[in-house]
Amino acid sequence: MTINISDVAKKAGVSPSTVSRALTRPDLVKTATRKKILEIVEEMSYSPNPLARGLMTGKTNIIALIIPNLTNTYFAQMAEGCEEALRSKGYHLIIGNYFEDNTMELKVIDAFLKRMVDGIIIAGSLTAKDFQSIFGSRTSIPVTFVNHSAELEYGYDSVIADEAHGARLACQALLERGARKIAVVTGPARNPYTKRRLAPFKKELQNANMYLDPCYLTEGHYGSIYTGFEAMSKLLSLKEPPDGVFAFNDTLATGVIKAVLSKGLNIPKDVAVVGFDDIPLAPYLTPSLTTIGSSSFDLGKEAAEATLGPIGNPYRPPSK
Repeated sequence: MTINISDVAKKAGVSPSTVSRALTRPDLVKTATRKKILEIVEEMSYSPNPLARGLMTGKTNIIALIIPNLTNTYFAQMAEGCEEALRSKGYHLIIGNYFEDNTMELKVIDAFLKRMVDGIIIAGSLTAKDFQSIFGSRTSIPVTFVNHSAELEYGYDSVIADEAHGARLACQALLERGARKIAVVTGPARNPYTKRRLAPFKKELQNANMYLDPCYLTEGHYGSIYTGFEAMSKLLSLKEPPDGVFAFNDTLATGVIKAVLSKGLNIPKDVAVVGFDDIPLAPYLTPSLTTIGSSSFDLGKEAAEATLGPIGNPYRPPSK
């Protein structure tokens, strides 16, 4: 039998709105009345409808995470980190996957804004123009950015990994393995992850009196192993194929490894390969993948905590 708020109100001899206040704003209800209502709630095993409670209180206890691709283990780990932080505070996580499509990203964010979420975490690729078009004046709820472009200053919390340092380490690792014809397999060019990893990698090559030949610059999709395989296959078909490759994430690197092995080549003797993100699968690949660590679980956890901060203290200044 389904028990609703009207059933509780009828038995308590009060209005449904009084029951609602007793459950959500107990300070507004007389002690004796509140006690009576709570006893009836326990007796009848009444559980308030979350949607209805959200409409009455303006809170849903739901935080949205916007990510470019859930098939990418990096973002799956980020979601786990968010969930761990939120669960302990009585919040729930919902995920919006926009499949690395910027137009879809804007639609997903807009949809969550209309669904009364208490906060939004964005691990996406919004530009300043995108931000203004989608948020406009609807920025009263907490928004936290994860690994977003450093040049975008919205006055919101942001959690950022040191990708520049990681890219430099990747370059150094390839040079230490003796690679001199070094290629990169990136994600989409407009993606902020690509921009933040490519520039410092090129700079580190220059510090070694080398440069990135345009023919060694190839592009894939961060959530697709196949595009890593395809990009590396093209590189290996060059007259002078590379002897070292930096794949901009471990998903792409998995495809790169497959392409190298399919040609009967040895890793790292013939081609050294370095990935980025250190996903759990990396050490179990054959050969195991050399990769640069970037804990997306911790980033997700920090982002969730940052999002909850303004909910409890709306006047708290943003942190970066």
